[in-house]
Amino acid sequence: MADSDTPELWTNLPHFIGYRALPNDIDFMPDAPWPSSSGRFDDGATPTLYVSTSPEGAQSEYLRRHSELIELQSQLKITVHSIDIRAPGWCLDVAAPELAQEAGIDWDRLTSSDPDPDIRYQECRALTADVVQDGGESIRYPSAAMAGEVNVVLFEVEGRRWTAESRTSVAVGHIPVERIRPLHVPE
Repeated sequence: MADSDTPELWTNLPHFIGYRALPNDIDFMPDAPWPSSSGRFDDGATPTLYVSTSPEGAQSEYLRRHSELIELQSQLKITVHSIDIRAPGWCLDVAAPELAQEAGIDWDRLTSSDPDPDIRYQECRALTADVVQDGGESIRYPSAAMAGEVNVVLFEVEGRRWTAESRTSVAVGHIPVERIRPLHVPE
């Protein structure tokens, strides 16, 4: 799927600021990789770090998964962390429709809200496998939570890993409800 012979899809993000929203009572560092099976680009085999490229994007990603809290934003006990990231490896950039098309993934699949996670994330997880196999360490992709925002997912593979130079918290104002695309998961 990811064509490593297409150099314009690959970029290097040696240093950037990523943002991650987390509950205040977490007992791990905000830049810690998280091996789970619930992420768009994560099947549980590769520890990942998901960050947004803006504080608002990070908060909207949190609210997307906790849509019952969107109206309660001002009362939430969450912190948006600003993480100064050093990521020397290669990054596949599919953050624009033409880049996604060139990489062989349908733009709509990058932001899918299908209720079934196995369907919702199928193509993105296949893309992860291709990127990791081709030696990539991250993917830059469109936010499913807020149109116009961009996220980066970083992979910890075979001893290759990003580092965090510093971490601070940032204030985020109220995000208008209509800007957030909630994920409606059947109960």
